[in-house]
Amino acid sequence: MKTIRTARPRAVTAIAALMALSLPLLAACSDDGSEEQASATATTEAPASEASSEAPSTSAAAESSESAEAAEGGEVKITADPVENLADGQKISVKVTGLDPEAGYYGAICAAEGVPGKPMPDCTGERGEAGTQQWITQKDGGTASLSPAGETEFELTAKQKGQAVDCATQECVLKIFGDHTEGFEDVADIPVTFAS
Repeated sequence: MKTIRTARPRAVTAIAALMALSLPLLAACSDDGSEEQASATATTEAPASEASSEAPSTSAAAESSESAEAAEGGEVKITADPVENLADGQKISVKVTGLDPEAGYYGAICAAEGVPGKPMPDCTGERGEAGTQQWITQKDGGTASLSPAGETEFELTAKQKGQAVDCATQECVLKIFGDHTEGFEDVADIPVTFAS
């Protein structure tokens, strides 16, 4: 069983700004200079200072966004089994936590790398093909329900190929991404492999 935690990118800017604004208040209220507080301050200050001088590196932005979101409890976590040596038609049990319950998402096996200029990822299976793709929402018509706590559990049917993806020749992931109302924004993914 694999579990991957990925921070939602859309709230990163707001959280980083809020944390940067609250740092002087936290410093004024604290008289303890412990290493833990220094580490948290350094992590939250990095995006604000880098944003003013240059674009933050991907790893620094991801690290600080994970820390900020974890503190807010907004970390997205995917647990899926199995994810290695898959065969067409095999069922994958998926659990996702930390989603925004007001948003909608898709879950599918997709190419790990997106196509520049194309907002929607290339995924295996077809929309009409039962179980190869799931629409995760609280709205009517969804194929996987999303709880008010931002959690969902569903099964995906493994499919190695799609119209523009072949997991035999490309790196693929089990991807959770925003639905058609959310601009297909990547939320989290976990690597998958198919048997040769």
